[in-house]
Amino acid sequence: MTPKLDKKVWIKQSLPQEHGSWAFVVEPLLISAIVGGRLYAITAIGFFLAFLGYRPALIGIKDLAKRKRYPRTMPSFWIGGILLATGWLIMAAVLNLAIMGSLIVMGSVFMLIDAKAEKRSVLREGFGSLLAVPAAVVAAPYAWPILVIRPIVSILSVRGLIARREDSKICRWIGVGLGLCLVPLAYFLLGGLDWRFAAYSACFLRACYSALVAGRPVKAVHIGIAEMVVSVLIVLGWLLDISTVHGR
Repeated sequence: MTPKLDKKVWIKQSLPQEHGSWAFVVEPLLISAIVGGRLYAITAIGFFLAFLGYRPALIGIKDLAKRKRYPRTMPSFWIGGILLATGWLIMAAVLNLAIMGSLIVMGSVFMLIDAKAEKRSVLREGFGSLLAVPAAVVAAPYAWPILVIRPIVSILSVRGLIARREDSKICRWIGVGLGLCLVPLAYFLLGGLDWRFAAYSACFLRACYSALVAGRPVKAVHIGIAEMVVSVLIVLGWLLDISTVHGR
């Protein structure tokens, strides 16, 4: 007899669960749309749908490969498959080969890492945070050091904030060091004291704060909210500055 389907359970299992994973994917996609315009925005939608589809599709495929049927199995398989197919069809229709090629490479490497590495390994979390960065780099190649360093700062800062991990101490201070690099890079690569400079400076300050309060009790949801706020500030910074440039 098939167990009764508990929607809350399989939906929670199917969605990306890593702290900040949504922000790390959405942020560079929005930046690419802000800088690149309509075609980049459409590509961003396609990649985000594929991102949402990866986890449930993987769960469904693994269950079926083991010849197991759980309440989550078929919903995850079909919903994940539809999201993946729709996302890739949208990206294929836009035919931005630079973005598609880079995202395929990044996605393929991440699948290998995801299959082999531990769930909370720094390699898996770090590479996962860079998945959508190529989209922003293609749209704004002059800012590639900032776009690459920014998610790594947050990943290392969050690992450093959770003191029970063996690499917490080294991660938190490397995060602070890389965060400090964002400040002059934002000034020289993005045009001086503008909104983006302020936003990336906030990312550095967040890394400093995380290092100073490391080891104190903190809820995962509070960490996620703080990282989301930084992402919103960065996206708003790009939106305000690019809008000002286009409005001249």
